[in-house]
Amino acid sequence: MQLKDQAISNLQALGRMTDFWTLNGVDATLCAPDQRATLRLDEPYRGLVNWEIAGETVAAGLLSLGYDSETNPFDWPVADAYVRGSDLVVAYGATVSRPYSLQVSWNVLELPGAAAAVEAQVSVQTELLETHPGFALGSVLPPSASRKDCGLSDGVILLHASQSWSLAEMAPPTDFAAGQVLERPDGALTTNWPMQRDFLEKGVIRRVRVRASALPRTADAKAAEEIYEALCSERPPLSA
Repeated sequence: MQLKDQAISNLQALGRMTDFWTLNGVDATLCAPDQRATLRLDEPYRGLVNWEIAGETVAAGLLSLGYDSETNPFDWPVADAYVRGSDLVVAYGATVSRPYSLQVSWNVLELPGAAAAVEAQVSVQTELLETHPGFALGSVLPPSASRKDCGLSDGVILLHASQSWSLAEMAPPTDFAAGQVLERPDGALTTNWPMQRDFLEKGVIRRVRVRASALPRTADAKAAEEIYEALCSERPPLSA
C-alpha cells in the first residue's frame, strides 16, 4: 500500500477512537497515527504548530486565531480548557483591548477523501451593551507550499503544501467572506479568514468556523469541492 493510502487508512480509523489530544498545563498535543501537532493554549495566534501527516509538514501553523497586534500570551488569558472526545476546547477571557470572551474548539474530523481534517470553531460573547468583535483565522504554510488555481468555489482555498499533500481550507458562506492567500516578506504563504467587526448585542453568541483538510495531491480539487458541498449542507453547530 502506498504511503498516502496507508496514511488515509490509519487516520480514518481514528473515527473509532475517542481521545486525540493530551493536555499538560498550557501545552496541548495532537497525537494520532500519522498525525502530529502541538499547541500552546496561551498562544493561539501560532495555531497548531507543525501539523504533520505521515511525516510531512502540511502547515507550519494551522488554524491560528487573532490579529497581528495580539501576539503576546498576556493577550490570551486562558479561563478554561478541556478535552472532549476529538475536541480541544479553550475559553479565553476578555481583555481591555478585546472586551469580549472567546471559546475556541479545535475539532479532529473524519472526512471522506481526506487524510486528516481539523476544524476551528470560534464562539464570541460579550457582556457589553454594544461591541464589534473582530478576529481572523488562518494558517502558515511550509516553505515548499505553492498556490493552486483551479476555479474552486469562493469559500475554498487549495494549496500544494508538500510533495504528497494539498491543504484545503474552507468556511460556510454565512460565516466568512472568501478567504485570502497572502505572501509574507519571507516568502511563506498564509491563509486569512477575517471576520468583519459587525455589531454584537449583549448576551448574543456568534459562532464561526473554518475547516482544514489534508488531501492527496491527486484529485485534490474534486475532493475539496465535495468536502465544501458537505460543509455548506450541514446544520450550524449548537455549541462550541
